[in-house]
Amino acid sequence: MIHDELGPRLFSVAAQLTALEGVLRGEKAERVAAILCQIEETRRLVRAMAHGGAPPAPAGLGEALEAVARQVDGRFDNQAPRPIREPRLVDSLYRIAREAAHNAKAHGGAGRITIRLKPGVLSVEDDGAGPPGQWREGMGMELMRRRARRVGGRITLRRVASGMTILTCHFGAGAK
Repeated sequence: MIHDELGPRLFSVAAQLTALEGVLRGEKAERVAAILCQIEETRRLVRAMAHGGAPPAPAGLGEALEAVARQVDGRFDNQAPRPIREPRLVDSLYRIAREAAHNAKAHGGAGRITIRLKPGVLSVEDDGAGPPGQWREGMGMELMRRRARRVGGRITLRRVASGMTILTCHFGAGAK
């Protein structure tokens, strides 16, 4: 299913965007080029999944979160005293941050996103409209909660008076 359905559909979308990119100029052409890069990354992921795995997150959590911040035009604030390299923790926290940041951008219309890592705490803060009610209990939120539990953590989501939405994952000793 993944290989036979999703791969060709992504290829088709990429081909259509490539044709569109050829007639656009300036900022619009640059945006289409950026979307094409995202589609190519997705095609590589689909290919890896179809062959029984998924590409690993970068080796260290700091590098992984920095990459997520770049993908959403956000910033990464690393306040962790030591690099986190334990594969299960890196994978879970990376995927939580990626889901939260992409949701903030895509669904909340966030202009500013900050991914912050402190000892025992990962947070994704954004200035978007906040999650729609159904998102709080949707599949993405449930996956983030499962990933947090996988590493002994817990997730909270709140909107603060300043208008910021903050998703926080407490992990390790900070999860209690």
